[in-house]
Amino acid sequence: MTHNNPPTIIINRLLVSRKGKTVYDENFHHGVNIIRGSNSSGKSTIADFIFFVLGGDVTKWKPEAEDCDFVLAEIDINHAILTLKRPVASTSRQSLSIFWGDLEASLKSNIEGWQIFPYQRSSKKESFSQVLFRVLGFPEVRDDASNNITMHQLLRLIYIDQLSNSLSLFRDEMFDSPLTRKTIGDLLLGVYDDTLYSEELELKEATKKIESVKDQLNNLVLILRKTEHEIDLKIITQKIIDTEEQLNKVRESLSNYDSIKSDSDTSISEEIEKIRNKYVNLQEQLSDLKNSAHYLQFDIQDSLEFLKSLEAREKALDEALIARETLGQMKITHCPLCLNLIRETTDGSVCQLCKGQITAESQQTRILRMKQELLFQIKESKSLLIPKEDKYAQITRNIPGLAEQVDMAKVRLEEELKRVRTTRNRRIDDLLIKSGQLESDLITLHKQAKALSILENLKKNESDLHSLILNLNVSIKAKKEKQTYRLARALEMIERFATDFLRSDLPREDIFKHPGHITVDFEKNVFAVNDRNVFSASSTVYLRNCIHYAIFFASLELDFVRYPRFILCDNMEDKGMEEIRSQNFQKKVVEVANKYTKPYQIIFTTSMIEPGLDNSMLCVGDKYSEENKSLKIK
Repeated sequence: MTHNNPPTIIINRLLVSRKGKTVYDENFHHGVNIIRGSNSSGKSTIADFIFFVLGGDVTKWKPEAEDCDFVLAEIDINHAILTLKRPVASTSRQSLSIFWGDLEASLKSNIEGWQIFPYQRSSKKESFSQVLFRVLGFPEVRDDASNNITMHQLLRLIYIDQLSNSLSLFRDEMFDSPLTRKTIGDLLLGVYDDTLYSEELELKEATKKIESVKDQLNNLVLILRKTEHEIDLKIITQKIIDTEEQLNKVRESLSNYDSIKSDSDTSISEEIEKIRNKYVNLQEQLSDLKNSAHYLQFDIQDSLEFLKSLEAREKALDEALIARETLGQMKITHCPLCLNLIRETTDGSVCQLCKGQITAESQQTRILRMKQELLFQIKESKSLLIPKEDKYAQITRNIPGLAEQVDMAKVRLEEELKRVRTTRNRRIDDLLIKSGQLESDLITLHKQAKALSILENLKKNESDLHSLILNLNVSIKAKKEKQTYRLARALEMIERFATDFLRSDLPREDIFKHPGHITVDFEKNVFAVNDRNVFSASSTVYLRNCIHYAIFFASLELDFVRYPRFILCDNMEDKGMEEIRSQNFQKKVVEVANKYTKPYQIIFTTSMIEPGLDNSMLCVGDKYSEENKSLKIK
């Protein structure tokens, strides 16, 4: 799915339930969101719930969190409103339920409107990551080891937690592949191109195929030459025509001899009856086979038409989304019907044209829900179509062979009927011998023609594969150059923001004041300034946060970056960070964020909130403490 706007995730509301009662329910907003409170008051628990409900995998919960039943989140994802729900459990890879609408509507609906998706995909069911990727406009991603990239993997670069190693760029994972990390980085920076991956796979397959075709060609030519067969299909074809003409003349000569009835007619008639019965039986089999093929072809065509209509509807929904995004930015000044000036209204929930109530988010959500249902129908229809096509292919493969048997039986019957006579003269015998010889020659020639047809097909396949490999190499080279350009642009922008954040730090590290070069390596899971990443514990945390926020703000500058304009930070005061240093960083984050009007969301927790930000519109919920924790559990 293609959108005019870059991918965006915004949490609108988060709700946590325990034993049938709500223990947390807060609204979030666009822009900066601050969750504040003293240590051990439950700030990290809320961050974990956000990570979890968006698709992160959590198995080690804090005792208060583990006692909860489930967590719900209303999210604005690419201007569509969805509600996500996950059961809280100590086992990994929990499923995710999606409601195509807001949280209030979801609470009123026990079943209708909800769809449950597993953590891991299967041949029969999509995973929730596939669904959310589609809504975000992300390609379906695998790393080079053919592992599927999930929402959990993406969130490892979006959620900055307290427990992970402060020298690591990604949230810690037990089994962490460098290839997976590189793919995540490439995807979120907008470098990953799913068509490039497909083309590289196609190139590998085409290269293997062309080698196989070459081997088959060489072996077949060698066999034909050893057996002294003609290797020119045109010559063989002409020989077949000539032999058929001779055979027809022989058969015509045989038909000119009259049959003479004799005592031997009885035994001859029995033989003819056997041949006739065989011919009739084969005809019936061929008729049944053709009828089956006809009905199957009709059924397949009907299924294809239905599938085509589903795919057209799915494409129309995509076009409707793009049209809404495009036309929504156009200002219509005159009525298209009467051409009178349209009275403007400042109410964003009212249509400028008809003055009716509109809810853009609900319309967007409804279209996405319909698209999801259509994709499920398309998948089911395709799975039902495959066995039909296989059966049709099997039947059609058998028809030519059976038809040839029918033709041979018919000729045999006709010849036997013509040959019934009491006295056979030498001429007839000669003609019959000649007929058998020509038939044998014809069979041999057809076999040679079939072998040469295979040879010609192999030559054509080799030529087609050469063209395909050439085109793929050109396309892959162009896409890799585009990737290189995008990666350089993204890293340059990350370096710019990281440098700005480092220079705004308090005078704690001389190298932060004069950062010459910022290194970010997703594959190795490292970052550095001037090739150095070992500092005091608090300075390392500061540098790590600078890199993460630099990636986030780079996404607001570069539309091709897929990082979803959302960051969740729970380590602002980690590893002995000074209060004044943390507050200075908070001010800098808000200062930079305030320059942007496009949709984005920053959520960070702090126990040392900058006084100027405390009790402001940026704060979410109470100021939590030991007596007033985030989860209201009595």
